[in-house]
Amino acid sequence: MPTSAVPVLLVDGHNVIYAWDDLKKLHQSRPAQARQELCRLLTAYQDMSQTRVVVVFDGGGARAEAEEAPSGVQVFYAPAKGSADAIIERLAVRYAGQYAITAASDDLAVQHAVAAAEGCWISTTALRSQVENAIGEFRRRWDL
Repeated sequence: MPTSAVPVLLVDGHNVIYAWDDLKKLHQSRPAQARQELCRLLTAYQDMSQTRVVVVFDGGGARAEAEEAPSGVQVFYAPAKGSADAIIERLAVRYAGQYAITAASDDLAVQHAVAAAEGCWISTTALRSQVENAIGEFRRRWDL
């Protein structure tokens, strides 16, 4: 059982972008903007759900890089010879005893690794639904 009640959502960034038609289309012409839009949507979800969101993208650099988006979600980029999947799996194992971990990915290897670390996983479709529901709740609450 996790020692912290804070839920953490690990998001397979490019897996989500390729699964959501609007982001996939945007990614074809402006990949950086698609990543920013995903982070913007996940920030709204983080703010409404009180879930800490960590987004992991496949990268291209010499080593893994981490940054905090201006929005507040934490972003990791895998190194060129690594993968987002490997980082998500390591984070799930490392923090499984401390936080309630959920990973959002349609990748079976990620799903199995997170489940083995006693975490949960959700599909990209389920994540989209959760994000839209959180944003809808925010708009209803604030009459936007």
